[in-house]
Amino acid sequence: MNVVVGAKEDRRLMTGLHTVADISCGDCNEVLGWKYERAYEASQKYKEEAVLERHHQLEPEAEPPSPVLELVKSLDKQRLYREVTLALRTGLREARAEFSFLRIRGLRSILKFLRSVAESDDTINLFCHSQSIPELQVVPVLFQHSLKEVEDQQVTNLNHIFTVEPMKITSPSTDAEVALALRVLEGCCLLHRESTILAHQHKAITVLMNILSTRGVLEQGACLDALIAIMLDSSSNQMDFEACNGIEEVAVLIRDKQVEENLRLKCGEFCCFLSGIILGDNIMKTYVSTSAKSTTQANIRAFGSNPAALIFSTSLAWSEQTRSKDGYQCEGSRHAYHVLEES
Repeated sequence: MNVVVGAKEDRRLMTGLHTVADISCGDCNEVLGWKYERAYEASQKYKEEAVLERHHQLEPEAEPPSPVLELVKSLDKQRLYREVTLALRTGLREARAEFSFLRIRGLRSILKFLRSVAESDDTINLFCHSQSIPELQVVPVLFQHSLKEVEDQQVTNLNHIFTVEPMKITSPSTDAEVALALRVLEGCCLLHRESTILAHQHKAITVLMNILSTRGVLEQGACLDALIAIMLDSSSNQMDFEACNGIEEVAVLIRDKQVEENLRLKCGEFCCFLSGIILGDNIMKTYVSTSAKSTTQANIRAFGSNPAALIFSTSLAWSEQTRSKDGYQCEGSRHAYHVLEES
């Protein structure tokens, strides 16, 4: 036999201490197994002079992945992707409808879908992948329909009366529809960061600031949350907000004693969160300081020095806690109350 017996050595195996010698191939020197020279325990004496081949060891090598298991995983991923695309296509089809009640139903479906997507990293990745497909993108549909500015249905001629084609009339967005659309926008931007780019392309800041100044309490509250979501890690949207004098517009709501206190409080929290976002970005990128300075100056102009100082201290808490919303919420609410008192 073309084998080589190695030196004897004591080796503690699963069945106890043994004296063994490795047996190797005389040509390639690969270890084929070992020979039991001595067993120290009486119950293991039968092994002496026996040879254990390597593929008979009690600790087998890791087996390669099963082709069947890989196929099952692949099919499961395809099934999950089909479910994601089907849910998006169904919701978006109704979100493009001419009537508000159909759009509301589509928005509710999409919002429910986004909540289920957020439960798993796999589904989040699939959703992000789907948003690279134009026909499945959610944000453009929101601004083309539910968040579209109201246009008068003007009749320029009477040709439609004498033809078989009816005049196309789209029902305006209701308060509930706008609020739902803002929640969907917020969810998309939090789950898929590139959605903030799509929002910027549709002049989202201008649209949302118009909603904030003209709509009711329900839409205004949702609008503030959506503004935070689209400005998070988006310098272009932050610049648009500054260009619209956004902080000054929010300050008007805070100072208006006729506005509901809950909304005024939410406006105070918004200012704290916004300052925290911009300050946090500038801590990560110390060479950029213009936006942080301009935001602080805007706070001083809008609220005065004392409320602005409170907002700044809250933004420091935000950056120090690495944007942990749960840990920051209580602190932000406390400072927001002080902002209301000082304004």
